[in-house]
Amino acid sequence: IFSDLTRNAFLARTNKDCLAKLVSWSQNTSKLEREEIKNFLIYSNELFRQAFLKNIGLDQYVTFEAGSNFNFEGFSNFVNDKNIEQINNLLIKFKNDNLDQNDLLLKSLKTRPTDKSKIMQLEGNHLTPVSVGLREKFLKSNFQSSLKYEKIDLIVDQITHWKI
Repeated sequence: IFSDLTRNAFLARTNKDCLAKLVSWSQNTSKLEREEIKNFLIYSNELFRQAFLKNIGLDQYVTFEAGSNFNFEGFSNFVNDKNIEQINNLLIKFKNDNLDQNDLLLKSLKTRPTDKSKIMQLEGNHLTPVSVGLREKFLKSNFQSSLKYEKIDLIVDQITHWKI
């Protein structure tokens, strides 16, 4: 169902037969139960996200494993910033940050009709993400096992596993 949709959607610009196949796909899919359609949309959204991460070289965050003949590697080559419209933004707001202006940015993003941007609030301040690297560089010490690295790892984990 996913392969038929994406293949025909990508080809519909140049092949009118694919447009007719999309209409047929839509009619067939509309016969599914509401929960099946909802699960399909959630799955599809995550699959596109994973393919985009793969395409831009962030393989360490790709968790998708194809369970069928689906060629995820090949598919991810076609998922790029030229054919994906961003409707979701995850804005990071630190609890101890008086300089933060994410609320204003979120208000602006929400003017887009399909926007689903959200704010994730985390411990720390706007220097938290860079503080480990700066300390390591300037103090020439290894903080690999420090609490700061654990905090950075937690932030990375929360961001990469964010669900819409």
